[in-house]
Amino acid sequence: MVRTWTPALSQPISKEGISFTILTYNVLAQCLIKRTLFPYATKKALRWTHRKTNILNEILSHSPDILCLQELDKYEDFFGPELTKAGYEGRYHQKDGNSEKDGCAILWKKEKFSHLSHYKVIYDRDEITSGAESYTQIPTPTTALAESEQQLVSTDIPVTHPEALLRTRNVGLVVALKANSEEKGNYGLIVTSSHLYWRPYVDSIRMRQALHLNNVISRINANYNFPVLICGDFNFQPNSAPYLSVTGQTLGSDLRQRLDPYKFEKWEPSETPSTEELARIKLETRLKEVYVGESQPSGEYLLEKNAKFPSWESIYSLFTEHHPQPVNKEPGYTNYTSFFQATLDYIFRLKDDTFDRIIPRRVLSIPLPEELTQETALPSETLSSDHICIMAECVLLPSA
Repeated sequence: MVRTWTPALSQPISKEGISFTILTYNVLAQCLIKRTLFPYATKKALRWTHRKTNILNEILSHSPDILCLQELDKYEDFFGPELTKAGYEGRYHQKDGNSEKDGCAILWKKEKFSHLSHYKVIYDRDEITSGAESYTQIPTPTTALAESEQQLVSTDIPVTHPEALLRTRNVGLVVALKANSEEKGNYGLIVTSSHLYWRPYVDSIRMRQALHLNNVISRINANYNFPVLICGDFNFQPNSAPYLSVTGQTLGSDLRQRLDPYKFEKWEPSETPSTEELARIKLETRLKEVYVGESQPSGEYLLEKNAKFPSWESIYSLFTEHHPQPVNKEPGYTNYTSFFQATLDYIFRLKDDTFDRIIPRRVLSIPLPEELTQETALPSETLSSDHICIMAECVLLPSA
């Protein structure tokens, strides 16, 4: 399947700028594949021996300068070594636990960028650790620190909340990079790769996780003052409360209520509830029980807290006229199975005082429905994930 670039935005570009590309991709971890989830897919489409080569070749065909991956397993024994051979350096953060072994990664072309530091975000925990030590604030990066693997989560929001009890096991990764440029100036940027909670009816959890990420970014960037690209599978749609909140848009009263952790959209289970419906009933009951008599942040609190951070701008939202079936300026889908199609994946830039130092130029087009349904849906023998990778070309300007 051939994917083309959209026409470039017509805006003047400084001669000082360095062009680079960034791709984000939920690759569908092999450890998460079940035949019941994709009954339409062929055996070959779901087989690891086929998928690993297919995914790797797809990534290398786009040849991004920076690569953000989610739901990534087999990193140590396949993707890491293969991408190293292709000229990449990277960092990987695997979920803890004994069952699902996927995680998030950020990789970059060594000829283009150099690693300054990286931080592992653990959305379920309320601490900052580096090795055996604990910190109440992030130390100023040093050469020694840049080689360490720091673990980091927000400390502003109390951990006594349902997410901790639910154990979402969601993780993220933040990397500070410096461009290898002969141009004078400080060409640096911060890149994040995250995978947020998946159940569609619990917006409060994703909103809280976005707040964690905002807080993490602000604390890390206090040491750098670099422009920031926020990438990943956020599991929120363009018309959802978390998306509207982080992008600085207005929320109606119904969406605001959905951010209360004990309020849910009205629904009725089937006469004979399915496994998913039973799981939803159990989760909603548990959340309500946890919040009874507890002093927990409301949806309004989360919105007020988020408003103190810079908003995010989706780069793909700048190219609406080129998207199939657009929703709130975004593509109609980045996830495409036979039973669910929606946009969940984004490349955001942070709208802080470094905002104008990353200039979007163009994005990789989204395949049309008729292309994706030639093999019913995703994953297929052609595209090995249920998600579509998205990619942007940008220009990086130096700091003053």
